[in-house]
Amino acid sequence: MKRIVAFVLLLVFVLTAFASCSKNEKKKDAKFDLVSTADPTYDYYHNDLSLYITVSREDYANLTVSLDITDKEVEDYLNDHLLPSYRTPNLITDQAVKDGDTVYLWYTGYIDDVAFEGGSNAESERPTALVIGSNSFVDTFETQLIGVIPKDTSWENPKVVNVTFPDSYKNADLAGKAAKFDVVVAGVFDGTYTVPELTEEFARSINNFTPTTDDPVAEFKLALKDWLREQTATDLESRKFNCLIEKLFSTLTFSGSVPQVSGVRETARIEEKLNDSATGYYQQSNLYYYMTYQQVLFDSLDDAARYYFNLRFDADWKAYIASYAYKAIKQLLVLNAVAQLEGVEITEQDVKNWIRDQVDASDDESTTVESFLESYSLEEIYAQIACERAREILLEKVTFDATGLPTD
Repeated sequence: MKRIVAFVLLLVFVLTAFASCSKNEKKKDAKFDLVSTADPTYDYYHNDLSLYITVSREDYANLTVSLDITDKEVEDYLNDHLLPSYRTPNLITDQAVKDGDTVYLWYTGYIDDVAFEGGSNAESERPTALVIGSNSFVDTFETQLIGVIPKDTSWENPKVVNVTFPDSYKNADLAGKAAKFDVVVAGVFDGTYTVPELTEEFARSINNFTPTTDDPVAEFKLALKDWLREQTATDLESRKFNCLIEKLFSTLTFSGSVPQVSGVRETARIEEKLNDSATGYYQQSNLYYYMTYQQVLFDSLDDAARYYFNLRFDADWKAYIASYAYKAIKQLLVLNAVAQLEGVEITEQDVKNWIRDQVDASDDESTTVESFLESYSLEEIYAQIACERAREILLEKVTFDATGLPTD
């Protein structure tokens, strides 16, 4: 539900599993030295942050924050999620299919001139995408489509594809049998999509929405806002914190500069982590799919990264992570500055207890105190603890207005 509510930053522990709700019981280390071998990061908890942010108790002590869904959030969800989910691929119909093309197909399969179960997509709303050369369809199905011109095919004049299912085919009813497919090639994908606009006609076509006024577009937006309100009400605590942070971002004064360590900006450090996470996801997903299905899941890192970060299909994901990194730094500055103002004290024993809690909560059985301290610097750990405590303080001091949200 990204963009329905404000972003939820994971701070410096971005995209890790240490916030797991697992109740695994692990043997706690009786004693350990508080020494990290991870690369040092900026010390938000101990350093003077006035170079980067100006904040006083008055900035939040008497603050009132609205929790209702804004019109902008409705528009963001509409344009970034809902409408793109109805996108259609742009297809070339007068170009011969070649190896490597992504084609969209309708098909019906027959054995002994009888259509067999599971062998047709003729009743589907959309044609099936197939990458020629991926070997994801049986036998020589794909190679027989090479050279076909889509506009020359139709249900009255289909491309006939003859195949034989392998003896080891997973469906025993089809194993070893010859089959014929009538194939209609809808077109060759040109790499772009068309996203619909929210018109009156489109609004009337949306499932589970029946307009009752003469302005279905406005009515749909109101219905969407009510639905988003219901979703928000199910996780009100997160909504409170997200709205609070957004409010502070808009009211506090930031210098525009960000901390750095050894000449490396903190934003660059977080961007690198996000990039590495997306790259690892891309490589691991494609390896798994290739080993399992003999095809790749994503055609490019860009496709994988947009999916990984839950972005639009055409979004600039590198710009997104740059923005995310800057917001993460701003959040670290805000919360650690509040912790300093409120006199939050964090002892070495507090840090040790917190680390043990993270290790115990991890789903990874190999996680130990030592491995944790190899992955995270002490500066990161102090900053995270300070953030958690500052969050509790802010939620206590700030007044929240839930007008507009469901009460049940």
